[in-house]
Amino acid sequence: MDRLPFVSVVIVNFNGREHLGACLDSLARQSYPRHLFEVLLIDNHSLDDSVDFVRAQYPWVNIRRLNDNRGFAGGNNAGMATARGEWFALLNADAVAEPHWLREGIRAGESSPDIGSVASRLVFRDDPWMFNSTGLELYHDGRAGDLDGLAAAARDRPGGDVFVGCGAALFLRATAITDLGGFDDRLFLYSEDLDLAWRLRRAGWRCVYCPASRATHVGSGTVGRASPFQTRYVERNRVLVNVRHAPIWLAVLNGLGLVARLGRSVGRRFTGRTTSGQVLAHVRALAGVVRYLPAFTLDRVRSGGADRLFRRWSRPLPR
Repeated sequence: MDRLPFVSVVIVNFNGREHLGACLDSLARQSYPRHLFEVLLIDNHSLDDSVDFVRAQYPWVNIRRLNDNRGFAGGNNAGMATARGEWFALLNADAVAEPHWLREGIRAGESSPDIGSVASRLVFRDDPWMFNSTGLELYHDGRAGDLDGLAAAARDRPGGDVFVGCGAALFLRATAITDLGGFDDRLFLYSEDLDLAWRLRRAGWRCVYCPASRATHVGSGTVGRASPFQTRYVERNRVLVNVRHAPIWLAVLNGLGLVARLGRSVGRRFTGRTTSGQVLAHVRALAGVVRYLPAFTLDRVRSGGADRLFRRWSRPLPR
């Protein structure tokens, strides 16, 4: 690189006090010149002492405490709105960046002017020999999944184009994101990175995987795995993102699939195989689809379908 750009690292936090120390310590050890990046902590109205802890122990972090929880999408939008960088480097509060994470990610992004996003190499914090993600791939059913997820990390895939990177450690070119308006706040959490990837691709931007830009990740460290909260937003957003971007037949199938999974959840509750919380999560997911369906359908009509992109990038479900 002839010139190193200024970078804004954006961390969205919600009750993540137990993870923040390791995350911020890793940023203090970056090989990227310290005067060329800032760190923004966007706190989604945490109930723990996250903000007090960071303010006392990491005075170089710029903190913005929101009055409500805006999720991953709204939190990152709030951070990027005040960021000064030519690149936004998104890092989850439960992630730890290796020393060359910033330098290598920016090097990959600056290698071509049509690159709008860079995916990092993510392994699990508790099992660093297992991949968490080397990007996200689009499946034939409209969902996205982690490339190399749960695969042995002994061998790296080479760098190159991927559909999108995992939002836990993701680089975004500021001009591209500004033009697109950032994440969709309505998605709140889950699939917001997939939706942004669709919009980036449709606007002509590329996303590349950089195996030298490395981080470790707890995964669901501030949400909890398989919680009703997670179920609600995963199920709702799966339908909404497909309504906006996928072939129309697939959007319809995803809507019917949510109805079917709600019925199955009710049946499982009667047999004691799931909780009332999971049933309510599916009900709320369906209610959310009904609420936002007109707006997402209108978005689809305005932008047109993306069938060609779907055929180019979708893959069979992994076995």
